[in-house]
Amino acid sequence: MNFIRGMLAIQDYAARQEMSSNELSLMLAIFRVYNDRRWPLEPQHIGNNELLSHCTFHGSARDKVLRQTRERLQERGLITFEKGTPYGPMPLYEIRWEALGVVEETPAAQPAEQDSAQHAAQDTAQHSAHMGGVFGGDNDNNIKNINKDLNQNDAETVPFDRGTHTAIVARAREGTYTDPDGMARPCRYDWGWLASGRARAAVAQRIMDGMTGPMDAGGLHGTLCELMALGMPPELAEDCAAQGLGARRLMARLRALCMLRGWTEEAEQQRQAAEALRGCRRCQ
Repeated sequence: MNFIRGMLAIQDYAARQEMSSNELSLMLAIFRVYNDRRWPLEPQHIGNNELLSHCTFHGSARDKVLRQTRERLQERGLITFEKGTPYGPMPLYEIRWEALGVVEETPAAQPAEQDSAQHAAQDTAQHSAHMGGVFGGDNDNNIKNINKDLNQNDAETVPFDRGTHTAIVARAREGTYTDPDGMARPCRYDWGWLASGRARAAVAQRIMDGMTGPMDAGGLHGTLCELMALGMPPELAEDCAAQGLGARRLMARLRALCMLRGWTEEAEQQRQAAEALRGCRRCQ
């Protein structure tokens, strides 16, 4: 198992079976623990506090929500678990990969290059296009343009003008972002997308224009603007859009990545509250 294959399997299942937000949040939390522990083959003891630190549950009854949600995941056949005891072992969890459509697992010690190549050959045609990174047609020019931007950090990025939108960026911001595979990459946009709704709308349209998959669902433009407002870098969405995903799977994947990386409404509210508190202290 690897991160990309597991994430795609969870996202596909969530889209097909209409998982609730709590079910998806807990499933991703268990998935993250497995990833942090380098994909162990045996069931794992995981404490409630560790899972809750990765979940987006609200309110004072979070432990109760966790217990109810894991019961539903077990009813779906996605996990098995054994309850822990107050002074004994913590709850024992096991992810049922076959229920997610993953037929075979790869030992954790296998090199990443072999792991990626083997899974690309075994996955469905849709997943193979994603894992292999093989795109045809005009997308070759898109990839070349991206590489050109990365190699010319001082050059202005290509502006986007659809009559109502001004140039998206004037100069790429410094630093890096984390791509869908967890790798650090140079940024390609400035900070305008985070400060301006108009800029987010223009960036979202540019991302949609660069999609290589089918537009099989509505609401993509609004979803992109919403997730960027919560802190998702546009480069992440642009990378995912160039991987052949349709609009439905693209939205599911971006929402899952945002939840996994902490770009949620709850995190944004906490950030705004912290800024307001610092402002009050400065006024005192």
